Amino acid sequence: MWKIEPKTFELKEETELFRNSKCYLKVKQGAKVLKISYRDRHVGYAFKGPLEYAVDTVIETSQGALGKSVKVSREDVVLVFMNPLPELKLSEAEADVDFIEEVLDICEELAEERKINLKALRSESKYFTAVFPRENYYEIIVAKENKLVYVSKNIVYITAPPDKNILVSKNNIVVSYKNKLLYFPRKGLKYPLKQVNIVLQQLNDFLNQLKYQIRIE
Repeated sequence: MWKIEPKTFELKEETELFRNSKCYLKVKQGAKVLKISYRDRHVGYAFKGPLEYAVDTVIETSQGALGKSVKVSREDVVLVFMNPLPELKLSEAEADVDFIEEVLDICEELAEERKINLKALRSESKYFTAVFPRENYYEIIVAKENKLVYVSKNIVYITAPPDKNILVSKNNIVVSYKNKLLYFPRKGLKYPLKQVNIVLQQLNDFLNQLKYQIRIE
């Protein structure tokens, strides 16, 4: 089902792949580029090289701001699935067989673990998913217009402006919805996790638009 074009390319100029009010992703000139296809349809790119991204995971409350922004600028690997696909200025480079095999393995694992939505890859609707492979986990950004899901090792952040936000950190669970704020300390949690999941499930209607679900285990 997955196919990585055997040619390796080089990005000829810095390109901003996505930006909304809460996040952005740029890939710098000189990065290696692979084309990713799913069921014979070109659905994304893999990049290896200098890149920059940021995610604003701050929730403003009457008690002050919760969370913090994430900003990264370094050599990295990211798989980007999106529609419409960006127009990249590329030049052919020496084939990087190891990178091609790595990306194919990642795609198969993402599908097997259901970390990306395969139906979205076959649809005509707009979507953006960026996957950063990390040691023993994936850092993931899923966005549509100003809606956002961000997942890393120690945080899950979900927002649908203007009034829907969830922030799950190592210590706290914060749900902001229609001017209501629910705050659950993870340590000494007084609420059963099943009850927390019921609250989170009430917000999954708008998450369906991003083809993403959240559950606290």
